Amino acid sequence: MTNVAEDINVAGLFEDEGRRNAVYGALPLLCTYFAEGQREKLRETEASISRREGNEDNQAADAEAIVAGLRLRVALALAKSLLRILDSVLDRPNFRYGVTRTVSLGAPRGKLDVTRWVSQLREVKVPESYPVLSVERSSLTPENLLACYSLMWFLEEIQTAYTTSSVPRKSRDSEQVIHTLNQIELILKRPDVSECRMVVARQGHTQWVHNLLEEVELRLGSGRVGNREPYEELVRWVRGVLAGRPSLNEGDVAWMFYDHSFDDKLFELWCMHQLASSLAHRIGERTITIPNLQTVRSRSLPAWEWMFGQHRLELRFQYSLSRCVPELAWKGDDGLKLDGRPDITLRLFPSGDSLPQIFFVDPKLRKRNGPPTDEIYKMLGYFSAAGMENAGKGVILYYTPHLDTQPTYDYRAARHGRVMAIGVDPARTEYNRAGFDKIATLIVPDGLIESESAER
Repeated sequence: MTNVAEDINVAGLFEDEGRRNAVYGALPLLCTYFAEGQREKLRETEASISRREGNEDNQAADAEAIVAGLRLRVALALAKSLLRILDSVLDRPNFRYGVTRTVSLGAPRGKLDVTRWVSQLREVKVPESYPVLSVERSSLTPENLLACYSLMWFLEEIQTAYTTSSVPRKSRDSEQVIHTLNQIELILKRPDVSECRMVVARQGHTQWVHNLLEEVELRLGSGRVGNREPYEELVRWVRGVLAGRPSLNEGDVAWMFYDHSFDDKLFELWCMHQLASSLAHRIGERTITIPNLQTVRSRSLPAWEWMFGQHRLELRFQYSLSRCVPELAWKGDDGLKLDGRPDITLRLFPSGDSLPQIFFVDPKLRKRNGPPTDEIYKMLGYFSAAGMENAGKGVILYYTPHLDTQPTYDYRAARHGRVMAIGVDPARTEYNRAGFDKIATLIVPDGLIESESAER
């Protein structure tokens, strides 16, 4: 067999098919950055990153910058699809005529508003004024407001992701950012769109957008919208992004993974989503909700939390050991704790006041022919630092596109300690499902499921 083991000091790389499937698999999580379109949340996340960059927790800030870079790629891909749609929308933009009441001085210029004119006959004015009715064309339709909102939303999203990320200023990403922002600004200056900007700036909160979508859908359904097909596509696009399930063509997705800049973080997010799906299925839930990653990280919340019977299970992303256990085992001469940050931490809380069971899952984008011993020993280091020693439980997930049979290594110690190493490959669905189901069974064993079923 060819030796495929990689240098442990070099970041791992996806193969093309694996990267493509990982992007699709992690897309719901990445799109939660846009899921509510709330600019307040974006600013909150940026502020929290700035605060962290000034203290010792630089690892968290670096991780946020990497996720922001990946998020920027998604935002640019989504913006490309949005601009294509809006090109068709603005080829024949919708409009309506409205009657405006104004006053004409000296002579009536327009249709006289007889009712208002009669009511002011007793008034003496110099110069003489005439109330008139003017018919004016307006672009303030629900459909155009939706188009304007989507542009303003992604203008700020791209700007925020760009400033938060560590993307080099002279790079393909930066060139694409500048090009996309210029395109958006040009469209926003068009009369059919610019007329809507003040309304969107004043009203563009989450509930308003959902109400606006419903109004547009009603108007489309009743045939009151010209140039119907592009506006229908716009509604589908906004609905998809709000739900974290955007519609992207192959070209858009290909742009996101043209290189390996974010492969490591992409692998972590993909593994986390797959594990959450397996755990939800394990405890009897057919679907999983998609957490908002920016809120999860900025507020130190669980990415997922499940209640089943008397138990509570939470899954956290990049949660430090010092927050998991009362006291860390190792300290330096300066008194600082030797902390760590597993990629995924799970805590299973039993009924009553008992301490939770803790599990660590560390995805590492590394190819190995045999067991990933370097990563396994790092897991043992987490156990030692957390004071778990031989009672710790954890899993290493590593990348095995070159192996036909999914490798699983299972190591056990006294006091029920256990470390598993499982190979996964985003390009093979069934291959992965078996591995993630093994982890779900480790965390929620058969005995726990059976006892909960008996209680019910």
